[in-house]
Amino acid sequence: MRICTSQPTPHQKPTLAVSNGMTSGSVKLVAKAIDKAGSYIFQMAKDKLPSSDNQWLPITTTTYSYFTVEGLSPASYYYFRVAAVTPEGIQDFCQPVEKLVI
Repeated sequence: MRICTSQPTPHQKPTLAVSNGMTSGSVKLVAKAIDKAGSYIFQMAKDKLPSSDNQWLPITTTTYSYFTVEGLSPASYYYFRVAAVTPEGIQDFCQPVEKLVI
């Protein structure tokens, strides 16, 4: 008798690119789209990389895999991360990306 079991599929972490926005104090966040993602959770931190999850500040939750953040302090370092929300729940956040805002 042969028993078939389905292996859990590994969760994809979105890859995040951060670039300068159109105006000073803005950045554009672009995550690699994840299959079956219904939304994306974007978060940020200023000046230093947080040591715990509760130190991240929410930016937005959106159905798009991209978002422009405005109103940031020029000449400051920010860290950004994103997680996809799929039918299985909130996936792991990507590796944080550091950006010096101009």
